Amino acid sequence: MSDIFFGENCNDWFHHFGLLNHKTYKQLNNHLELYFIELSKFKKAVKKNEIKWGELEQWSDYIAKPQNPSQSLPEYLKNNAERAHSQKVGFFREKH
Repeated sequence: MSDIFFGENCNDWFHHFGLLNHKTYKQLNNHLELYFIELSKFKKAVKKNEIKWGELEQWSDYIAKPQNPSQSLPEYLKNNAERAHSQKVGFFREKH
């Protein structure tokens, strides 16, 4: 898939897309953005020890592995600033 969107020589595993209104050419990034993570490239970079670990990398590692939906998030993700921001905009809901 990466060769279709990014070219055959693209080694980037994380991509950030914004929207553009083709009529006005105004960016619509404050309305909708797309974050695309190529998990196969991410896993290869982890194996090669090329990853500088931060919050994005922690989440990418978590979603790259099979998870049991009945289990809670690991503590290091519960306190992750990315998750806190996502809760503010309504992406994550706590189970009650």
